[in-house]
Amino acid sequence: MSNVSNKTSAVIAANRFGLGAKPDDLYQAEKDPQKWLTAQLTPVRFTQELPTSDQLFQQLSDYQTIKKQNKKTTSVQRKAKRTIKNAGILFKQPTDNWQPMPLHKVSIAITV
Repeated sequence: MSNVSNKTSAVIAANRFGLGAKPDDLYQAEKDPQKWLTAQLTPVRFTQELPTSDQLFQQLSDYQTIKKQNKKTTSVQRKAKRTIKNAGILFKQPTDNWQPMPLHKVSIAITV
């Protein structure tokens, strides 16, 4: 690579291995293409422990159970709303211009 410029080497390093270049990568790779490529191949280290497959499966199972319960609750709520709506059809609900009937004084005569 003695005849190849660092810019060309940077492009080759970023693209030949299928990594592709992010916006700032070519600038970084141009400084030292071999070092940049080696840094890209370094494995990622996680700072926290990842859950096991059993733990993930249990979380998924719990989630599906909760989702199923919520679906049942929603179904019951929809049924209740339909019942209330249907009841409103049977017992005509007041309109916007509805006013209560005036109350009349009623006198009751009690005879003994």
